[in-house]
Amino acid sequence: MKKLSAEKVLYPAAKRGPMMFPMGTWDKDINYTSTDLLTPIVEEDGQYYYMNVEGVSLAGTDPKLSAGNNGIWSIADKFKVIFTDVLFSAFAKLGAAIFDDNYMFSQYGLDANDKDSKDYTSFDGDPTAHIGNGFAPNFCINFLTGEIWAQKAHISGEINAETGNFHGALITSLKNLSECDAIKNGVLDYTLRNDLNIIDDVSKSGSNCIIRLPTDEKYVGRHVFIQDGCIPAFTRSTINPTTYIVTDSYIFADYGYSSSDMMDKQVKKQIGFTSGIVELVGMKHTDTIVDSNNNKTTQIITYWAVLAMNTLIKDL
Repeated sequence: MKKLSAEKVLYPAAKRGPMMFPMGTWDKDINYTSTDLLTPIVEEDGQYYYMNVEGVSLAGTDPKLSAGNNGIWSIADKFKVIFTDVLFSAFAKLGAAIFDDNYMFSQYGLDANDKDSKDYTSFDGDPTAHIGNGFAPNFCINFLTGEIWAQKAHISGEINAETGNFHGALITSLKNLSECDAIKNGVLDYTLRNDLNIIDDVSKSGSNCIIRLPTDEKYVGRHVFIQDGCIPAFTRSTINPTTYIVTDSYIFADYGYSSSDMMDKQVKKQIGFTSGIVELVGMKHTDTIVDSNNNKTTQIITYWAVLAMNTLIKDL
């Protein structure tokens, strides 16, 4: 058998290539320099390019045109520069979010003509939407100042704010009583919880509906709208069910009392109406409770006051 001889083979040492470093979106006025240690990588129209020639310093050479003509710029493979989306400062992407200076914003928004747009590179640092402005994102955060702009915010739950301005229409949505989160105590008897803007859609001909208002402290300052949705504003019907608004505390309304007979009148805990709408607001009341040992404790409960009552028939 022929023996194999070991022979030492010398290969030339491989040359270490330059390290790519990101320089943001390509700018024709910036001078880009490539050395044996470093070569710039830039972004243009969503594609990345790097300088493939050492010892070159130039400005004004479009990477897109250069790469297409075997020039000094070459297209960078995607997997080599996946990290650069985070490092770029001008209109960088992280997921679907766009970053520019102190701002993070959406790719969709409004253009200078107040039309829907995806041209987020037209963002000029002013996120407000108005005619003549650049790109106004649908959502934008200034991480330096903490300010937020939102064109299409869908917010549920509780909002706490000190002041605010509404430009345009302020809409109060009314839910059907049969579809809201009210507690059903019995047939045609409900206690409101979180849904406070209600249409009574359950009253039947000749059958009255009871809607109970809560007295917990958290309802102080809250508004309630209750519409009779079963009887039209004008009707010739002689059988009209009444919607009764009931509470365990007290309802202030225009009962027509005078100062001389006020103390003789019964405290009102309910009002009724047929057709129309009633608006109420929760009032703060401090109640004192005395136990059998004459110990006094206080608790805050909600009284209710009628702000508006536009109805066909009132039962006060």
